[in-house]
Amino acid sequence: MRNRSWLGKLKAVRGVTGYPAVELMTLAETGTRALIGAVFGPPATGETEYAGRLLHLLDDTMQVLADRGFDAAGFLAELAAAGAQFLVRLTAKRRLPVMARLDDGSFLSCIGDLAVRVICARVTVTCAGGTTYAGSYRLATTLRDHRRYPAAALIARCHERWEHEAAYLALRHTLLEGRVLRSGDPAGLEQELWALLARCQALRRAMVTAIETRPRHRSRPGRLHHRPANRHPDAHPGRRRPRQPRQPGRPDRPRRPEQPAPAPAAPRQRPQDQIPAIPLEQHRPAPARPQHSDHQPDHHGQPPRGTSNSTPQ
Repeated sequence: MRNRSWLGKLKAVRGVTGYPAVELMTLAETGTRALIGAVFGPPATGETEYAGRLLHLLDDTMQVLADRGFDAAGFLAELAAAGAQFLVRLTAKRRLPVMARLDDGSFLSCIGDLAVRVICARVTVTCAGGTTYAGSYRLATTLRDHRRYPAAALIARCHERWEHEAAYLALRHTLLEGRVLRSGDPAGLEQELWALLARCQALRRAMVTAIETRPRHRSRPGRLHHRPANRHPDAHPGRRRPRQPRQPGRPDRPRRPEQPAPAPAAPRQRPQDQIPAIPLEQHRPAPARPQHSDHQPDHHGQPPRGTSNSTPQ
């Protein structure tokens, strides 16, 4: 109830969801998938407002990749004022004026008072089974020099944004191992989230340090996955063994030496009115077999019962 009053509920097809959800916004490095910063809170706050709280972590050596939904004029102006370059996908509803056509097919335009360059691309994805998906992309960037930054190179760089989605996949599924957050109050929920982020960052740093010892794979730290690293014994030095299922007739905890043994439980008996009245069969004694005076064996090769097997003297 306390988390629900803080986070609220998400809208669903039939009203709202049955559980509260927390919205997490991170600034991740595409090369290593390391987390530079993170903020979280109620989903009603909005993605652009959470992203604005991470702008102080940017500098002029960075280029920000963002999906559609972050193309608001005010947010892009703040992003450019932080000193970093950006490459942001535009929504289909946004219409920008064409100020000048460039040789690579892109054109110069503006979003509010910010001068940008717009690149149009047709992206086709072919799956392993042969199924293809295609879509039109429009990218806005502050890298306006088309000779120094060709359109084809920026389109290929836009694909690196999926490294950020892979980092979220590790947070939500691999490290959480299919469970949900367990804290029942906002303070515990914040502590649990920061612990999850710290665990992800520690594993990623260890993975990047390990791959630096392999010269052939040193340039591809993003190809490392959290699942093998999470299962390594050194990743959880203090983890307890999983609890074994309780066996019938065995207590959950071991008995101390001075503790007396528990008395056996009395068997459960049904009431007399629930016992069916079935007559019991009378036991009939088996008829006595006749005794034989001779020593002839029976048809099984053994002497008959009641006789001796010895040879008379």
